[in-house]
Amino acid sequence: MRLAAFSGSSVYAGAERMLGDLLANLDPAIEVTVLGPDPAVRAELIRRRPGARALEAGGIEDKRDVAAMRRWVGALRAVRPDILQLNLTMPWSFRLETVLAVAVPGLRVVAVEHSPLPFDREWMRRVKPVLAAGYAAHVAVGEQAARDIERFAGLRAGAVRAIPVGVEPFEVSRGERGDGLPRIGTIARLDPLKRLDDLLRALALLPGVELDIVGDGPDMSRLVDLADELGVADRTHFAGWSEDTRAWLGRWDAFVLPSSIEGLPLTILDAMLASTPVIATPVGSVPEAIRHEQTGLLVAVGDPGGLAAAIRRLRDDPALGERLATAARAHALAHYTAPAMARAYEALYTEILG
Repeated sequence: MRLAAFSGSSVYAGAERMLGDLLANLDPAIEVTVLGPDPAVRAELIRRRPGARALEAGGIEDKRDVAAMRRWVGALRAVRPDILQLNLTMPWSFRLETVLAVAVPGLRVVAVEHSPLPFDREWMRRVKPVLAAGYAAHVAVGEQAARDIERFAGLRAGAVRAIPVGVEPFEVSRGERGDGLPRIGTIARLDPLKRLDDLLRALALLPGVELDIVGDGPDMSRLVDLADELGVADRTHFAGWSEDTRAWLGRWDAFVLPSSIEGLPLTILDAMLASTPVIATPVGSVPEAIRHEQTGLLVAVGDPGGLAAAIRRLRDDPALGERLATAARAHALAHYTAPAMARAYEALYTEILG
């Protein structure tokens, strides 16, 4: 089987990490070629899949970018994959690459969606079903994420199948904290959809609790200003981008992600595997992993008071946090590992190829 895996991203973030974990765990008999415009992303994906090859392809800016279109079609002809897997960071990502790929006779296209976001332009929403009609398979990272994509894109029920995302199992060491104060943390792109302003407002209701925010993005300056306005700047550490986000998880009494929209974030799965109690919002496929009062705590979107109450519960009842964290790790090991994800994709490829 010849698999071509395309990532059009210019950064190695969550969607690319998922693809890397998948490639690392696929059957060695599958011949893999990595396609993409960014050399650093290609290099990291190749590192995860020794023996794979890479070609510069994609990155088509618009319909006037004839050179990139030719490079893309040339790469597909050179590789002649049985299956082309498109790693879609957003529902509207890489439209021209998709149009050209589905037009190649005999090429089966698998589109993997990571973010079930509503379309902000009507013409994009109308184009999506046309593109999806050419897929051999349309995949989301969880069941509810699949239903959300169908709803936002106007696709028929059942058009998108779910293959739960998985991460590499790991162990984490618990860091020592000299001050002994309760410490919570989050790992996220600093974007309004993550609603980290709600987390800062919750922190203002929790004297004595400290917060680490790991990540970068367009919302950074607004959040820094808000922390100062709320009087919590001295208890908030903006750590910026981190190459090793898992190392942070052992330092925290809870991991908190108050997003308004999600698929199934890898950071939540990492926290579960790290036995760090999770507080999140019931969006996308998050409740499939974080079962309220069983493997974590869920709080309504836009409820800083609810976040503060959940954090306070874990602070005041360490036994609760330990019970939730133990159950969360067991649940993640049973359902959200990279090897399990790879077996599911192998079954999908076999089904497509008959």
